[in-house]
Amino acid sequence: LGAIFALFLQRSGKTGLSTVARSNYDVVRNQGMLIPPSTVGEGGVNEGGVVKFEHVFRALSSSTTPEAPAPMPEFSYILVATKALTFAKPSLVESLEPYVTPGKSTIVLIQNGIGIEDALQARWPDNLIITCVSYIGGEQKSPGVVIHQGGTLLTAGPFRGGNLDSPVHSPANERERLDRIAEMLRDGGCNVETLHDPVEMQVNRWRKLAWNVAWNGLTGLTNLDTDAFFASSPYAAPLAVSLMDEITLVARAKGYEIDPLAPECPLPADEKAKLAEKMGLSKRLGQTFYETMVKRGPTTSSMRADVNAGRVLEAEVIYGQPLKYAKELGIRIPMTETVAVLVSAVDARNDGRVKAVA
Repeated sequence: LGAIFALFLQRSGKTGLSTVARSNYDVVRNQGMLIPPSTVGEGGVNEGGVVKFEHVFRALSSSTTPEAPAPMPEFSYILVATKALTFAKPSLVESLEPYVTPGKSTIVLIQNGIGIEDALQARWPDNLIITCVSYIGGEQKSPGVVIHQGGTLLTAGPFRGGNLDSPVHSPANERERLDRIAEMLRDGGCNVETLHDPVEMQVNRWRKLAWNVAWNGLTGLTNLDTDAFFASSPYAAPLAVSLMDEITLVARAKGYEIDPLAPECPLPADEKAKLAEKMGLSKRLGQTFYETMVKRGPTTSSMRADVNAGRVLEAEVIYGQPLKYAKELGIRIPMTETVAVLVSAVDARNDGRVKAVA
C-alpha cells in the first residue's frame, strides 16, 4: 500500500518522497514505482502513474544496513504501510531507527491490528504517532508494479501516548500535524477522514479489527472466498457474526464502544441511538458487517493470499492481542480463541518456527 499512498502524495505536489525498498530495491531505485490505471469502486478511477523518489534506501535485514546519503535527510513524516508482523527480524522499531528524528518526525502508522503503536511510542516517546485505518486494497504484481485494487478511504487520528508533557503531544500540534498530512493525501486523491479525538480513533481501529477477525482468518484457513464460505454450512455465517460479537465485548471492556445496539451496551438509550446513527448502524455490528459482506459478493483477504504464498501472517496483532486482552480482563471469547490458535499455527509453520515431522 505504501506505493499507492506515495502516488497520492506525489500528486499533491507539496512534498518530496523517499522510500525503503526490499526485494524490489534495484527496480524502484532505477525506475520508480508504477501504479497502472484502475477502477477503485463507486465509479472511481485511479489514473495511475509512476512514483519517483529522491532517495531509495535498502531495507535493513540481518545481514545488511541501509544505504543512506550522509548526512541522512530529516523526515517530517514517516509513513509505515507494511504488514504488522510481530516476529519480524529486524523488528519495525529496528527498521525505523535510521530514519526517525527524535522529537521531530511524525510516524504515520497504516497497519491492521490492535496495540501496534505501543512499541514505537515506547521507543520514541517525544514523537507523535498518527494511527490510521485503511480501506484500500493493493498488491505488488511484479517488482516495482503495484495494482490499486480498490478503495480510497483512510481514517486517521492521533495516538495518545509517550511523553504527554512534551509539546509534540499537545492537542494543537496533533491537529496541525494530522491536518497537514491529510491535506496532502486528499490533494492527491485519497479520501481521508480525520478524527482528532484519540479515543474515537481507537474505536475505529477496533471496528476494523472486528471486520478483520471475521474475514481474514475464515478465508485464510478455508481457502474460500466469503460467498463460498457462507454456502459451505448453515453454521458459517453465525460463526462470522459470533467472532465480531466477541471482539465487541473485548473492545467495550477496554473502554471502546463499537456496537451501541448490543444489549450489553451500558449507555443510556438516547446515547445508544446517537452513537448508532453516527456509526451508520441500524442493527448490531456483527450482523451489519455480515450483511455488508453478502452485498459485496465474493471477497477474499490478504491473509488468504499470505497463507497460499507461504508468507508470515498478521496473526498476533489481529488475533493474539485481543485474546491477551480478553484473558487479562476475564472475558471468554471461545470462537476467537479457536480461530486464533489455528491462525497462529499456520503463521508459525510459514515462518519456520515449527516444522511438521510427519
